[in-house]
Amino acid sequence: MRCLRGIRGIGIKPTGNQEKHFMKPLISAIAAFATLVSFAAGADVPFTFHSVTPAYSWQLNQNFRNLDWRVNASLGGIIIRRVSASSGTGVASVSCPTNSLVVSANCHCDPESNTRNYGVLFGCTVAGNGGVVGCFPEGVTYDPTKPMPNAYLNLECISARTNAGNEIIPVPISATEPVVQKTSKENSDLLEAEIKRVQDQVDDFTTILNAGK
Repeated sequence: MRCLRGIRGIGIKPTGNQEKHFMKPLISAIAAFATLVSFAAGADVPFTFHSVTPAYSWQLNQNFRNLDWRVNASLGGIIIRRVSASSGTGVASVSCPTNSLVVSANCHCDPESNTRNYGVLFGCTVAGNGGVVGCFPEGVTYDPTKPMPNAYLNLECISARTNAGNEIIPVPISATEPVVQKTSKENSDLLEAEIKRVQDQVDDFTTILNAGK
């Protein structure tokens, strides 16, 4: 069937290990870290003293408490975590841990030494706070007696740790435009919708392949 050979016809050849990398824009994350550092380091103390101004102990104590808060709130470091998932159904997904933000996805399809169908990578996306990979079985070499290609997904997730030891999500601090973060349910719904979209494509394509055999 010509339609089944379309994948190869447009230059995509069957391969044992197709790989794709998706990088989410990092501008907001980088700006977030820079903003947090400048905010903690540059904020004014409650009381400023001059040579002719008396300094009361309660004012000094409040300044020290303010300084202590700013030091503890400032960033102690950036944390990069990597999470992975794989599936023999042609579709795999995974989410970043709590208090972290997905920044990139790396995906590939593998026939596992020809024990499975060859795979054509058609999807490697981030959605919500996770990612999804999708692998079509390659049309020309498709064997209905073999299982689907294995789909592999690796995510990189970024977070920060304050000097006080608290782990935080990197979001910009803005006095004029408050940052509204998605809820865990909103992120979950976005990821589930993307999983369904990718799974539906795999199912539809596999149905066409099986009908042609």
